[in-house]
Amino acid sequence: MEDLDCPRNAKRPTITVPVAVTQSCEPPLDLFPRSIAERAASDICQYSAPGRGGHFLPFEEPRLIAHELGAFMRSIGWSGPPRSGRDGLHSAA
Repeated sequence: MEDLDCPRNAKRPTITVPVAVTQSCEPPLDLFPRSIAERAASDICQYSAPGRGGHFLPFEEPRLIAHELGAFMRSIGWSGPPRSGRDGLHSAA
């Protein structure tokens, strides 16, 4: 893969954990190609560019972000937080 970073910058480590990307449609972010994310992360499990929302995407489109995050977490096998006790606190093991 071609190294497109400035040669004066230190090498960045690649993110190797599962990653989800939801790209904002705010200019100029809407022009960023997926390849930028792929340069930083080796395990992109989910990538979407929904075409709505801007700089404050989670505030502007909270349902979209909740849906995207939930879909990503399910895709990596997360089934939700552990069951809690009656008081809402997790019981000690």
